[in-house]
Amino acid sequence: RFADGAKRNPTGEVFMKNRETDEWLQQNERSTRNFIRKWGHFVKHDTLLKPIVPPKYNVGFVIENCNDQLLELLEPWCSTIYVDTYVEDYIEKEQPNTMFDLNERVRDIGDVIHETGYKHDVELWFDGTKFNNNSFQYIQQLPEILQDSGELGEMEMDIFKITINSLETYEKNLISCNNI
Repeated sequence: RFADGAKRNPTGEVFMKNRETDEWLQQNERSTRNFIRKWGHFVKHDTLLKPIVPPKYNVGFVIENCNDQLLELLEPWCSTIYVDTYVEDYIEKEQPNTMFDLNERVRDIGDVIHETGYKHDVELWFDGTKFNNNSFQYIQQLPEILQDSGELGEMEMDIFKITINSLETYEKNLISCNNI
């Protein structure tokens, strides 16, 4: 992580902030994005640092007026993202950084608009030009919001039109135990 080791500041305290190698920073970003892809949230802990596992839902984002930066930001936070931008460019750039099949996760918005019936247990429809930091906080808290809601149907929150078709959770399917 620290290629040139620890340094001391003028008061003699060990100082390592902003000294990470580029390789470590890239690996940390890859790992974080893949953790979010799998679990649907950042690592969470209680006051005793015991892991908190929020529910994992099958969530589809449908974003009109999406751009490359928004696609990169939001793709890990859902099961599938439907956008009206160049999905092939994103997949080509990001696929080497993950074992998830991005051809299944990143789709053209026409794929969801022209299909009949729902494809995801939870669907969020929104306009990318209206997305802001407040909207991102809703995305980050979505599992807890859905768990607290406990209701099927349609609702609107912030910039999102949300359709909840099922509240089935999948977090138990993500745990792999191999007996030796």
